[in-house]
Amino acid sequence: MWTRHEGFQSFVHSYWHGYISDSPMENLSYKLRNLKLHLKWWNWHVYRNIHTQVEDFKKELAEVERELQRPSPIGHLKLNVDGAARENPRPVGGGGILRDHIGSIIFAFSHYYDVQTNTAVEAMAIHNDFLLCEECTTH
Repeated sequence: MWTRHEGFQSFVHSYWHGYISDSPMENLSYKLRNLKLHLKWWNWHVYRNIHTQVEDFKKELAEVERELQRPSPIGHLKLNVDGAARENPRPVGGGGILRDHIGSIIFAFSHYYDVQTNTAVEAMAIHNDFLLCEECTTH
């Protein structure tokens, strides 16, 4: 987790410098103690309590899921779209679902989009859903 943070390497670099004596072991010991002290501080200020963050994200996710499940107003349709890639760029997939105000599925689709980025596949899935909506309303 730390190593993926954008400021981690520069943070470590800034606290790794220091010269105490001509003894390489004393220098290494000092650097490790100094870095440990500052990493504890950094961990608290950057990540706080990870368990609290996980609980906060779970609550936020539950709210989003409730919103996605809420039916649309009478006479309106609800379109949910998503696209995903494991890394950028990689083989990706996307899909969507269109529902009426009761929640009944009008259509759903999924598609493999070959090698793309996360952003590109999201846009492609939205584009395909709009084309399907247009086709659905003209027939």
